[in-house]
Amino acid sequence: MWDCLDEWNTTLPEGLPTRIMKKFQETRWCAVMVRKNFLDLRNNFRRNVDPAITTNLKDIRNKCLGWPTSCGKNIALAMLFHWARTEGWLDFLKYNETRLQQLPCQIFEPTPLGEGAGVGMMKGADTMELPEESTLYDLIQTGITHTDASVGVVVRLRKELSLVKVVPVLSAIDQYNSWFTLSVFQEPVTDRSCRSIYAKELTTVNVAQ
Repeated sequence: MWDCLDEWNTTLPEGLPTRIMKKFQETRWCAVMVRKNFLDLRNNFRRNVDPAITTNLKDIRNKCLGWPTSCGKNIALAMLFHWARTEGWLDFLKYNETRLQQLPCQIFEPTPLGEGAGVGMMKGADTMELPEESTLYDLIQTGITHTDASVGVVVRLRKELSLVKVVPVLSAIDQYNSWFTLSVFQEPVTDRSCRSIYAKELTTVNVAQ
């Protein structure tokens, strides 16, 4: 069975990630073949939201794709998100603006502020509040617009997603192996030396686990 790129563009109007498009360009064929490992992956998540569906697979909500290198993991993920989007799920392949605008925030604690990119700490404030009628779209926009709130927004978004009950939620994390190595960040130890920071020490990594 083949899935045409034109259909993907209709379902995912914000476009496919660059890495997926690169795969299509490398193969010079704007379609993908649906393989059994993708069908197993899809059936696993389908069963999570519809127990009436019976499969021979174990019920797994968190799945790590430990497939071999260059075996089509990126395309399989894109296909999974394409399926989830057509089923009405909230997915995070890319920015799903329409669905995010339909989901109200359920947590109204102030979002802590940190150090913004190139702007440092905000003076006179250490938290930021959103109006009560805010949606998940508004929350994410806050993190994009105010970089000093970005980490706090990621932490809060993770909590918000765990409270979404009206639609299933599907998210994926690329380069998962990087969580178990040194990150690209460092912190000063002395005036002349810095310490490399392990990925597990980062807030954004811890909140996603």
